[in-house]
Amino acid sequence: MYVSALLFTYSVATVIAGAKKDIAYLTKFGQPLHSFQHLRGETYDYQIQQPSRHLEDLSKYLQVSPCLAPNADNDTLIRSTLRHPDLQPNNAFVSDELEITGQIDWQHSAVLPPSLQCGIPNSLQNYSDSVSELLILPTIPPNFDELSEKEQLEQVMLLRKRQLHFSHIAATENLNPTHCSALAQDFDVLKRILFERSSDPREGDNVTLKVNLVELTKRWSNLDTVGVGENGNASPPPCPIFFTEEEVSERLRLHAEQVDADSFRNLGMLWVLDSRGECSSNGTTKQRNSTLS
Repeated sequence: MYVSALLFTYSVATVIAGAKKDIAYLTKFGQPLHSFQHLRGETYDYQIQQPSRHLEDLSKYLQVSPCLAPNADNDTLIRSTLRHPDLQPNNAFVSDELEITGQIDWQHSAVLPPSLQCGIPNSLQNYSDSVSELLILPTIPPNFDELSEKEQLEQVMLLRKRQLHFSHIAATENLNPTHCSALAQDFDVLKRILFERSSDPREGDNVTLKVNLVELTKRWSNLDTVGVGENGNASPPPCPIFFTEEEVSERLRLHAEQVDADSFRNLGMLWVLDSRGECSSNGTTKQRNSTLS
């Protein structure tokens, strides 16, 4: 099977490359799979998932992908860039003078346009918070002194997350304006997620990509009003894909169950002291794992 290894000149070609590769592979070699995530099995009633469902979603992605690509006239958004895929303290060597002297774990990096791999490191980002998303200067609430000790602690932790997010964006704007320009795209997070989901190897998950496509259809009318696609159209064309209400409802339900299963998986990583003062795994998760075994 031929896979192009050339650096892409046009942004649309880059956006669709991963999906076209997966379509070619699944069409020829695709097999029914159980979800690779054990705790997600209940979501699918422990039934194997057919590749045809994922192929349908990949085909829908190809229909919308031209409008997800940045304007090819904007060189800062489409030029080939090598970026570390997992920026975190564990991957950085720092000198006694607090200067970064090296980075490790580059093995999963890829040469892509900034618009497809820009982002805030997971340890700093706070995207789920409206204050952080709107880049409002973080402050404690005016009634902070009237809150209970627990509520004050919650507000302090929230303030810390907002400060990290805000400070990172401010520093990026000052020190790396090219990266900041890529971050400033409309729906930059959703576009990157769609690109990654359509390019990632299939792991028996027929829900996540469809849910991301559903979200895109809901927000389609607000897609970049300037610089859509390679030709820089003034506004996006009518959305080329459609989901019935039944499809949307079912996929959102399955996605919610997947999120719940992932929460149980994360709980399984926590250890607590039992009544004898010994370390043991969380009882609820232990019981759930036993049921699923």
